[in-house]
Amino acid sequence: VPDPVLHFSVGAVAGGAGAVAAYPFDYVKSQLQTSQGKLKYKTGMDVAIDTLQNSPRGILQFYKGVGVQVLGIAPEKGIKLGVNDVLATMSRQSFGGAFPLWAQILSGGLAGACQVVASSPLEVMKVGLQTSNKTMTEVWDQVGGIPGLFRGAEA
Repeated sequence: VPDPVLHFSVGAVAGGAGAVAAYPFDYVKSQLQTSQGKLKYKTGMDVAIDTLQNSPRGILQFYKGVGVQVLGIAPEKGIKLGVNDVLATMSRQSFGGAFPLWAQILSGGLAGACQVVASSPLEVMKVGLQTSNKTMTEVWDQVGGIPGLFRGAEA
């Protein structure tokens, strides 16, 4: 298996597993950041208790939108590691096996830029799902389709 494919695959699996593990914390954070959540909750524990006691979905509410997150984070991490690996290999070939610090910074920066392009649309959908009772189709319509997915990506 070529190294870039291996690095993409390992990054994708690790990213997906990490997303599932951390998602409840992300859900709580998103609730605290909404204008309604700021009025309703003082702490993350308040969000967790209220969600467990009052959501018809119970603990599954903490995972609302996780599918979008996994679908996004797996390729996002794979892209970042894969692009960085390709650029590092190109640098080593160009500099006789050396990987100068400036080339490492450039490789990491370009890999991160590719990651942002891949992750921004999914982050918009994830937050829309976490902070509303809307379906994925309703959130899609609310953000305005593809152009709305990239609103704010330049930040």
